[in-house]
Amino acid sequence: MSYHKGRRPEELQLKEGPYSRYQEILHGSLPSSWDGLFELLDAMDYVIREWCESMRPFGLTDMADEVARELYTHNMTTRFAIYSFLDTESEERMDFVDVMKEMNKLKQAYLPLAKSYAKVPSLSHWYLNLPMRVASSFKTIRQLERERARLEFQAKDGSLFE
Repeated sequence: MSYHKGRRPEELQLKEGPYSRYQEILHGSLPSSWDGLFELLDAMDYVIREWCESMRPFGLTDMADEVARELYTHNMTTRFAIYSFLDTESEERMDFVDVMKEMNKLKQAYLPLAKSYAKVPSLSHWYLNLPMRVASSFKTIRQLERERARLEFQAKDGSLFE
């Protein structure tokens, strides 16, 4: 039994259709570079667009547009938080904790998408997982950079004693 009208889960997850070029970033390994993380956030904008369109056959256009505006804002705020974190020359640079707070807000913002497809658990869980992919990727990239810096420091420090 199908609980959706118009769009199939594969289209909503961007596995098929005009935005399927984002399939790998949405369904593959977590991004391990800042460019990959920003591409994931770009892909999530298209997920929102497809979700919003999927609500129209149910007569939920106004609600979907309102939720979509909120989600686009949270996606944008998350991008800016990450950009601010990366801007080492700014006096108003965000720290790690502040970025994670923005990502928690992003997780909350995606609840309406998940709830709208509660009768399609795989889709509902996927929507909930998107912001967690962003947070996990951010933490992984940060950890990789810290490890790289530590190794560089050790290599330099070791060369001082030779």
